[in-house]
Amino acid sequence: MIFPGEHEKHESIWMALGPTSRENNYEYTFKKCEEDPLRYSPFHQVQLPMMEALLSGNNPEDLLLREDSKNSSYDKFYIDLIIHEEQDQDYVKNCLKKRNNINPTLIEENIRFHVIEHLDMWMRDNGPIFVVIREQGTRAIVDFGFTLWSYCKQHDEEAVIEEAVDRKVAHLLNLPVIRSHLISEGGNREFNGRGILMMVEHVEMQRNKNNHVKDRQDIEREMKRVFGESARSIVWLETEGLVEDTHAYRGFLPNHLNEHHDRLLPSMGTGGHIDEWCRFANENTILLAQVPEDSQDSLSMENRKRLEQNYVLLKQHPELSDVKILRVPVAPHIIHSISEGDGVFETLKLLDFEDGLDLKKETTPLQMIIASSYLNFLVSNRVVLISKYYREGLPESVKQLDEQVLQLFKEVYPDRNIVQIATEVLNMGGGGMHCITQQMPAL
Repeated sequence: MIFPGEHEKHESIWMALGPTSRENNYEYTFKKCEEDPLRYSPFHQVQLPMMEALLSGNNPEDLLLREDSKNSSYDKFYIDLIIHEEQDQDYVKNCLKKRNNINPTLIEENIRFHVIEHLDMWMRDNGPIFVVIREQGTRAIVDFGFTLWSYCKQHDEEAVIEEAVDRKVAHLLNLPVIRSHLISEGGNREFNGRGILMMVEHVEMQRNKNNHVKDRQDIEREMKRVFGESARSIVWLETEGLVEDTHAYRGFLPNHLNEHHDRLLPSMGTGGHIDEWCRFANENTILLAQVPEDSQDSLSMENRKRLEQNYVLLKQHPELSDVKILRVPVAPHIIHSISEGDGVFETLKLLDFEDGLDLKKETTPLQMIIASSYLNFLVSNRVVLISKYYREGLPESVKQLDEQVLQLFKEVYPDRNIVQIATEVLNMGGGGMHCITQQMPAL
């Protein structure tokens, strides 16, 4: 049994519609997106461009035009999209056709729709975790507990609905389920496909603090059981990840981390997921975030301390002696003003904050730092999707940083097309493109 590396071949990418993806009038929806792109649906701003890039990039025109393209003579690539109700299918197709960026055949034939009860789009964490049973040539799904990154208790209604999504996919595909008692999210697991699993210890222990887990050895044993040879060696990373990925329920960031912004909130962070700052690019290459030396604000300095601590750990780890570590610049810090009526504000308002903050009593706008990251990328068979952040109103240095990262990814993936997508509106919700996808490995 193995969890293939994400750089290996996929049959499809699984995605899901979020809670506000569909409007009755999509002409109106596109108009609203043009008027206020950073306060409207991530579906239109991020998921639609992702679908276009994945479908067209992994099913090139020369393959579509081949005489044998109607049968299984070539490897088609699919998007498996979880929707709320049947009518969402027409809405998604209409949106893609309206944009007029890809072959209509791909829209009709290469998106497989599945009606499954769910609440949100974060498939990396509560979606199906596919493993391959090589000796049988089949797949299975590993099922962990899920508590919405500790924003819920395990038996809260929201957690129960989201935690069941992976089992419903298994039932739909007639796949066996490997159940685990652990609470764990895909965004905190990085596999190289050759026996090494990287995780952030703080995240796994925090999720399971009330789950009869004594130490990380308990977690190691369970990971080895459910992932087999893919978890032969486990590399534990330290610290709580990036500051901007702090759990929102902790309240305002400490004053010493936000000297330039009064009362700065994180977005709906995960508390340190590895896919924000340290990734396997392939079986022998790790991409690790790096804070530039000229970034001297307190938040950057704290991130630098955490990242360099883990750089030393990775360099000295005996299992990684043959692994190359490449440094990728951290994404720019982007801060938004949020107030009553904004989707993010209304979500945060539901939290019980550890520092006593009560957003119901806040009458003035608050500052929120988004979960920006260049390492929350998605790799597929022929295409790699990476974030870009420059837009009108931001410094020219952001455009230069986007270009620097683009060139770096072209060097890392010379045989794949690198597509940049503006993910700011998605990052406002606490994650990126890797967070809202889950690959289904090819057999």
